[in-house]
Amino acid sequence: IPAVTCHNYRGGRDAAALLLSRGRQRIDFVAGLADTSTHTERARGFRDMLNEAGQSPYLQADGAFSYQAAHTAVSEMIAGQRQPDALFCCNDIMALGAIDAVKARGMRPGEDIAIVGFDDIPMAAWGAYRLSTIRQPVETMVRETVNLLLDEADTPPEEGGLRIVAGKLIIRASA
Repeated sequence: IPAVTCHNYRGGRDAAALLLSRGRQRIDFVAGLADTSTHTERARGFRDMLNEAGQSPYLQADGAFSYQAAHTAVSEMIAGQRQPDALFCCNDIMALGAIDAVKARGMRPGEDIAIVGFDDIPMAAWGAYRLSTIRQPVETMVRETVNLLLDEADTPPEEGGLRIVAGKLIIRASA
């Protein structure tokens, strides 16, 4: 079945490029679920951009695409001696958990530690978070999906057809 998805690889690269451009040196990665294509592509893009800059992820935490798992993982990470100065979270829910963990530790998101998410869910723009993120173009993705379905009604479906649409980097206070 043909599908439409966000360019997850490019979004991961954009997140890493933003953190690098802000002079961050100890950049960590808060992983989603390793067996999903979403996680795999975002992580690969992120790591590739860091590698091209001569860096690798400083630490890695398992956030399991959930607020609580990310909050716990980031709380443990920043309590250690080797604290990151930036985090890329594979989705915004994990990034919100990371921001709350950082605040609970008395640190300032965007200043003491930069945090970037992925999705641009409505809460990302809330004043309590002001999360920098990669926006998935949901309306475009829906429109393209409808077009694919309409096209499929007229012609045989493409086997494994996939349309990839670009996301957009949204910079707010957390980076």
